[in-house]
Amino acid sequence: MKRNGCQPLLTVFLCALLMLPFYIQSGGAVSSSTVVDDIVLDLANPRGDFNITNSGEWGTDYSDQGKGIAVPHLNQIFTIGTSYLPGVTYGILLAKWNATAGLIWGKTINEAGSSLVHAVTADSHFVYLIGSTPSSSGSDSLVLKVNQSGTVSWIQTLDYGEYETARDVVVSEDGSVYVLIAPTGPLPVLVKLSSNGSLIWDRIINSPEFHSSRQLGISPDGSVYTLTSQYLTKWDEDGNVIWNIEGSFHSISPSSDGSIYSMTRPDIVILATGNSHSILKDSAISMNFYCNISKWSRDGDELITRRLIVQNDTEILYVTAVDLVVSPEGDVYSLLSVYEQPYIIMKLNANLDSIPEWSPVLNEIETTYRINSIAAVGDGVIYAEGSFSLPEADANLTLTRFRGQVSTTHDINYQNLNAIILTGVVGIVVVALVVTLRPKPWNVFQ
Repeated sequence: MKRNGCQPLLTVFLCALLMLPFYIQSGGAVSSSTVVDDIVLDLANPRGDFNITNSGEWGTDYSDQGKGIAVPHLNQIFTIGTSYLPGVTYGILLAKWNATAGLIWGKTINEAGSSLVHAVTADSHFVYLIGSTPSSSGSDSLVLKVNQSGTVSWIQTLDYGEYETARDVVVSEDGSVYVLIAPTGPLPVLVKLSSNGSLIWDRIINSPEFHSSRQLGISPDGSVYTLTSQYLTKWDEDGNVIWNIEGSFHSISPSSDGSIYSMTRPDIVILATGNSHSILKDSAISMNFYCNISKWSRDGDELITRRLIVQNDTEILYVTAVDLVVSPEGDVYSLLSVYEQPYIIMKLNANLDSIPEWSPVLNEIETTYRINSIAAVGDGVIYAEGSFSLPEADANLTLTRFRGQVSTTHDINYQNLNAIILTGVVGIVVVALVVTLRPKPWNVFQ
């Protein structure tokens, strides 16, 4: 029987096909080294299409101040706020909205007495509010669990200092509640509570010097991230530190693929000339008159860092980081406040590249309106909660729904591409092997 002379060539060809996905991956993966680049937004040349589609308003007859937003599902949008109510001095406001920013219900929560609220999170069954309440020694941290109808399930107070407040809250899939506390002393505290409000463990976030509590994040695998003014720390569910990164941080948002995004405030002293808080472009860049946005791996490696710069015709403007969120598609939204200018929401892709067809300037927002936080639900839709910045008697909580153009081009996800190519190559290999190696019938005339 003769040997098929094409088989060696076929083997080489198949091996080359098998190596193709790995070659593509090596050329397309993000480098582990930091890549610094500028994303400049020129307010003199607005771009794209971004509009308010719906808005809603609710509040008391007193001065209401918005404090946070949580969107566990579409048609389940929760916003919180604080109001100065008769009899309790400070009262907690909780509002539930539908997908078009229509009010479902709004309630004042007075079960905890005079209280301030600072953050909110929610799952499919409950809403969790955190803040502070007066105590005999000053103030204690406050945690409330509320059902979907606005009824309080339990209230927990936590005491770690003379004057303290809870700054942020996240909830895990098993119902555990994580709370970041800012006590009187120099060290923030991370607390884990069970679904019924009992203490599981608490951990001091060690630091050689004072640093303030900022924000919490939780990833799909249950890892918890604490953000302070000096440290980004990853914790496991048992309260052990996995890694710790030193830096100047303001906002954090874990993504579904395990990476983490962070944003910093400008670390400068504002130079004021008359009523102007902006300085010339060259000086601005040298003085860090911008915000940094970074992407980190699940192992704490800095992948990408970019500077977000906002300018007009003649100068760079002073910007302040407000909030940072990642959409279900993996797009990154950065909420910035610009001095004497409209709020800005920059949309970036997973590699922190600007998406040019998506306009970020919220020119429709009145100057008296303050946006505190945003939520991204996908398909270019953003919800922003806030209130009037002035303490007017009729200032209410406000929810606004924005929608910009959906990006038509996204960066290739090389892991998914490799999986597709590898599946196709394996299929080709199987077919080729069956064809070339199948038993040959004997040729009786040979």
